[in-house]
Amino acid sequence: MKSVGRLWLLGLLLGLGLFLIWEAQEAARLQALRPLVSQFQILGPDRSQLPDLTLGSTPLGALSEWGPPAELGLFEGPDGSAGVEAILVLNRPPYLGTLVLVLEPETVVLAALEEDRLEGHTLANGYRRHGLAEAARPKLAPSPVVELAFVPRTRLRPGLWRQLFGEPDQIWQPGQEQKYWLYPQRGLVISLAKGGSQWLHFVTLERWGEMLKRIQPSPPS
Repeated sequence: MKSVGRLWLLGLLLGLGLFLIWEAQEAARLQALRPLVSQFQILGPDRSQLPDLTLGSTPLGALSEWGPPAELGLFEGPDGSAGVEAILVLNRPPYLGTLVLVLEPETVVLAALEEDRLEGHTLANGYRRHGLAEAARPKLAPSPVVELAFVPRTRLRPGLWRQLFGEPDQIWQPGQEQKYWLYPQRGLVISLAKGGSQWLHFVTLERWGEMLKRIQPSPPS
């Protein structure tokens, strides 16, 4: 009986130790994300401050030292609209994961990208995405970043997202597996997929409605 008791106690201590390690790791992940709150500021309808960049003014070229060159893409909407994105995989706090940056090139630059467009594919929301040749990079370097979607490398419990950003103004659930937490006053959407990826999408306030249309053809008002 004594040996059984020792084994039970050992198992209890081991379980407690693993739980404390998990709690410490989650607390560290939460702490790494706090600058997304503490350094965030609305500067106007067309400007929002985030750590190390300002949506609406920071050009793509200014991020060239952040990591490997961004993967560039051109997307086209069902309504004929077009836009450009740059994808970065970073190990730069608080951006520990993947960044998808939406750019706002001048009209003449957007037209010039036609000669750099590669083969494309259609996305679930009806948009079509094309890769861009390397020749597009210097053309896009002056273009400002106007939206930032961040996919963290590790998941957090929903309660921890609430600790960071507070209660959402609205929760939109288009299906069983997906929820969107909407913070329109911040220009922020948090996407929580059951058992899947989580991402945060920051936009300038003037682009809020446009961003929701890309997430779902019939978004909430």
